[in-house]
Amino acid sequence: METPETDLGGAIGLVRRFVAETTGEAPTDAELARALSRYFVLREIMENVELGRREEEERPEAGNEPGGRQA
Repeated sequence: METPETDLGGAIGLVRRFVAETTGEAPTDAELARALSRYFVLREIMENVELGRREEEERPEAGNEPGGRQA
């Protein structure tokens, strides 16, 4: 699979390509909308966003890393 996307359009394109490559047929807009609107998918996305936020908060700032120089 490709590297994670950082913009919404790129991420949707990644999903389209993944479905097309794994099923042999590209998804329609209606199929993607239906899949992305499912509760399970929404929870999975929310949990992923929260995890990313926690990881970002826990990441040491530049210059405050162990052994790093303070400005």
